[in-house]
Amino acid sequence: MSKLFARIAEYFSNRTFIGINKAGNRYFTRKEEIDGILKEKRWVEFKGEQDPTTIPVEWICWLNGQRKKAPTPEEIMELEARRERVRLNVARTYS
Repeated sequence: MSKLFARIAEYFSNRTFIGINKAGNRYFTRKEEIDGILKEKRWVEFKGEQDPTTIPVEWICWLNGQRKKAPTPEEIMELEARRERVRLNVARTYS
C-alpha cells in the first residue's frame, strides 16, 4: 500500500500548472523518465464534467505536442476576438 501512496504523491508533487482556459479547464505537465529518456507528459483536468468540446484548438495542439509552448492569455484573447469577427462576417453574409 505504501508503494501506491508513494506513486500517487509523486504524481501530484511533480506536476506543473501551465494554464487555464475560459471554461475553467486546467492544464498541467510533468517530466518523466521512460527507458532512460526524459519525456514531457501533458494533460488537462476538466472543470466539472469531462467534455472535450470545451478544449480550445490552441490547447489541443499543445496537448498533442503540435506546439512547444502553451498558448498565452494574450494569444487566446486575440484568437477569440478573431473567431468572433469571423462569426459576425459569416452571419452578415447569410442574412
